[in-house]
Amino acid sequence: MKDAQPVRPGYTVVGAGAIGGTLAFALARAGHPVTVVDTDRTHVDAIRTRGLVVARGGTRESVPVTATTPDEFTGTLHRVLLAVKAQATGTALDWIAPRLAPDGYVVSLQNGFNESLIAQRLGAARTVAAFVNIFADVIEPGVILDGGDGALVIGEPDGGPVSPRVRDLVAHLHSWGPAVASDNVEGYLWAKAGFGAMLAATALADAPMADLIDRHRPAMAALTGEIFAVSDRLGVTLEAFDAFEPQPFRRGADPAAQAAAFDRLTAWLRTQTKDRSGIWRDLAVRHRPVEAPTHYTEVFDHAAREGLPTPLLHTVVTGLRQLEGAAQNMSESRLDELDRLAQPPHPRSRSTPNRPTRCASGSTPTARTWSPTSPPTPPRAAPATTWTPWTAASAGCATGSTGAWAHRTPRRPSRASRPETSSSAATPLGAPPPTTTGPSFSSGTTTPSGRPAPWTPGPSGGTATTSPAPASST
Repeated sequence: MKDAQPVRPGYTVVGAGAIGGTLAFALARAGHPVTVVDTDRTHVDAIRTRGLVVARGGTRESVPVTATTPDEFTGTLHRVLLAVKAQATGTALDWIAPRLAPDGYVVSLQNGFNESLIAQRLGAARTVAAFVNIFADVIEPGVILDGGDGALVIGEPDGGPVSPRVRDLVAHLHSWGPAVASDNVEGYLWAKAGFGAMLAATALADAPMADLIDRHRPAMAALTGEIFAVSDRLGVTLEAFDAFEPQPFRRGADPAAQAAAFDRLTAWLRTQTKDRSGIWRDLAVRHRPVEAPTHYTEVFDHAAREGLPTPLLHTVVTGLRQLEGAAQNMSESRLDELDRLAQPPHPRSRSTPNRPTRCASGSTPTARTWSPTSPPTPPRAAPATTWTPWTAASAGCATGSTGAWAHRTPRRPSRASRPETSSSAATPLGAPPPTTTGPSFSSGTTTPSGRPAPWTPGPSGGTATTSPAPASST
């Protein structure tokens, strides 16, 4: 008589999109009882009929899992993997909270910084932090495209020591791949915020991520530099993952080291099955709001408190919002503009303590000037500003004269000169973009009761499309 096999712990995956579906598949294949909860009825029905399918290398493999919509779910939640879009976190927690066992916990397998919200709603003891970088896509109802290797790090919130539950969870997730435990998940999340900002910027155009990052290195370096300036101010120790090394992308990094880091990153991206970001896919394929504004809310908030301007990050987020419902306006010219915004003042044009700003003969400069070694910091109460080339009139010189670089608020281009018009309100550079209205927490489907679905599945591409779409995103 054979010995009875030990019963493996069960998991509930809330949001069976790209990330949630990938991990649900791996756990179920390893023998764990898995229930996936998703608002997309077509996706759920396909999983019930064929099992959860993962496609890789021209082959497809299916495993049976329990699939349900939120309204149909019954029972108590114990181990929850939360994999909904970041902006849907609050709505998902409304559903989870009354069902979560006292000794249960929720793991945030999402983009952005969501652990603090989960801890506020459920308690720190029922919150587990995670960093995930998995390249996958939902390509049709019930089918996940495996996008290649990735990274997964689990830990206690706020840098607590690795606990038994974290070790157990990591051991179970080895069914997916090289999951690891860490007491510095925060360092990974901030590193991914920099890496993710580059991927978000590539969604402004319709071209492969690796090519756009390679062609627009000045913008990408300045963009990550803004984010890492905030993490440095907060004392975060950044962690490397996959082919991304954060240190060469901090401000003041050695140019040769940064160039080599760009080379390694773009070479690695070119090996991935997916060549476009999840944000690009949301805009171009699913035609739904992007989650980038939610990802970077915490970055904007910390930057504002610390008096650190974030003009490039603001420009990226604003540009993505302008493209919601207008993907035809994607253009690489948007990244060209980021390159221009990233350029520092020309060294020969900077004012020095011994040389006043150049104005037309007889004019007296009134603009603030700066030395190459000590650029001024804008007052916290003043509108966010950036360093841009100026006209003489803006610096207090006579109209038509020319001058050096001065500290001033950028001039918004006229509507006629913009690539396309937008209804988005102007927001000062460095400030969080305005909140949009609309179906932010719905996948566009309804539950059996006729109510809007309460969340969209999967942070790296989750809502299934009704027909196969090209693979492309994180």
